[in-house]
Amino acid sequence: MTGLTIRPANDNEIVAVATLVALTFANEPYVRAMLGHGDEVTGRLQAMLELQLRYQYLAHGEVDLAYEADELVGAGLWMASDAESGPTLAKLRRVPSYLRILGRRLPIAIRIEYESVRRQPKFPHWYLSMLAVSPDHQGKGVGRQLLEYRLSRIPADRPVYLEASTAGSARLYARHGFVDMGAVPIGDEPPMRAMWRPAAKFGVPHDS
Repeated sequence: MTGLTIRPANDNEIVAVATLVALTFANEPYVRAMLGHGDEVTGRLQAMLELQLRYQYLAHGEVDLAYEADELVGAGLWMASDAESGPTLAKLRRVPSYLRILGRRLPIAIRIEYESVRRQPKFPHWYLSMLAVSPDHQGKGVGRQLLEYRLSRIPADRPVYLEASTAGSARLYARHGFVDMGAVPIGDEPPMRAMWRPAAKFGVPHDS
């Protein structure tokens, strides 16, 4: 795709970014496992993303946006594993908001998050949480350009971890040096694939 502009997000774009990512990911297996099925899933996911964007990704991580002219067509949400996550009291104040969004599915969401976190490397790395492309612009190289934009800005000695939720995304990541490290279970849904891009001075991690 030509004419694509990629730049960092700002606070005024939180709703737009959350809307795009929610529409893109509402039918992903791990979202279904966490939030269930039905018309309300997209709205619940958007509400959760607005919280995460405001207090996590924009405050302590990186949010990259892809625009074609004035249209938002893609977003990448990244966190460094050793980034400051904010005061504990502030995080506790957000618990009621997550309870309202997740309701009875909170234990399932916690279990899915646990399965993800326990597979992540125990030394500093970058984590790609979500790479979203508007359904109308998929297959045009937007995801590839967003991925390359952030990878080119990560120090060469810092590895990268992610979970691929589809075979297509796994192929994209493999073309950019990511290695499949095995399945990440997500309840009754098809598992995600843990993927790892080693830094220059690190090898592929193995369980001890």
